[in-house]
Amino acid sequence: MSRSARTLFWAIFVVVLVGSLWLLGGVLLPFVAGLLVAYFLDPLVDRVETLGLGRMAATWVVTIVFFGALVVGLAVLAPYVQSRIGDFIDRLPEYVKLVREEVLPQLDLLWRRLPPEVAERIQGMFATAEGEGSRAAGMIASVLTGLMNSVMSIANIVSLMLITPVVSFYLLRDWDTMTARIDGWVPVAGRDVVRRLAKDMDRGIAGLVRGQTLLCLILGTWYSLGLVVIGLDLAVPIGMAAGILSFVPFVGFISGFALSVGFALLQFGTDWHVIAAGAIFLAGQGIETLLQPPLVGNRVGLHPVWIIFALMVGGALFGLVGVLVALPAAVCVAVLVRYALERYLASALYDPRPAIDQSMVDGTVIDATRSPETGH
Repeated sequence: MSRSARTLFWAIFVVVLVGSLWLLGGVLLPFVAGLLVAYFLDPLVDRVETLGLGRMAATWVVTIVFFGALVVGLAVLAPYVQSRIGDFIDRLPEYVKLVREEVLPQLDLLWRRLPPEVAERIQGMFATAEGEGSRAAGMIASVLTGLMNSVMSIANIVSLMLITPVVSFYLLRDWDTMTARIDGWVPVAGRDVVRRLAKDMDRGIAGLVRGQTLLCLILGTWYSLGLVVIGLDLAVPIGMAAGILSFVPFVGFISGFALSVGFALLQFGTDWHVIAAGAIFLAGQGIETLLQPPLVGNRVGLHPVWIIFALMVGGALFGLVGVLVALPAAVCVAVLVRYALERYLASALYDPRPAIDQSMVDGTVIDATRSPETGH
């Protein structure tokens, strides 16, 4: 097969893949989720196999433990999170009053420097918010309810709960067989290159899916427990959200820091709770710095801007499915771009000059007019 034919083949393959995601995005969600779960759990199944169990038995054990722990965790956390959000909504008028009575006086110096008409307008806003606290609470409850309904509609939670475990089980059971079969389909002429690229992609995706996921779980647990200890009403929702957003460098820290400090001001006013909330997230950054090298290392190699761009493009084009596949796809694209750049830098297109003459060795130039035997 000529080079142009191979290029056409891979171009058609990419177009068909992207077109399938575009047309079947909603249907593919539990299958993509199952694939990611299987990829995440495959090393664990391999380790269980070394204990003497067969592949089938190891797959059953790992699948049941993983999804069982997930269901138990959701069953425990969901009512708690719901009650915390409800308590926050009920106490919202108190928080607004607290901001007006305690937080604003602390900003008196800045307040006096504001133009009188601006100061009166801000005070009027707080008075209105305090007087209509129940209305604000109802509005927030409606927004949260609509958001949950929207998420459930997009994610099709029923199919995720029923289909994803089944897909994960069968993919885990046949993982080694499938990878060997796919390897056998690779064209013989380019098999070494494809295997090298696939290995680089696997290392990058493993660091992202496995290492970064574990890091996000650790950070989310730290943030949630720390905020619970200081008594923040929305401790677990803020901590979990910050842990999930930690997939994107600094986004989890910045958003969690801002939310925890802001809600601490609403709930406690200007006291030590605000400093403690900020300190929890600063300590979380230290934990991330310590754990990232052993868990993730340099295997991902994605710039933070590239990660944000990939997530936004994936979500805009393919919805939730696009968000799930955005980062693995970004790793694969980065590997291909690095390989193409490597080939370009080694080609005559980059440097058309001929190779350095072999007579130049270790920086010494040998005069070609001299006789090799006599040196004259």
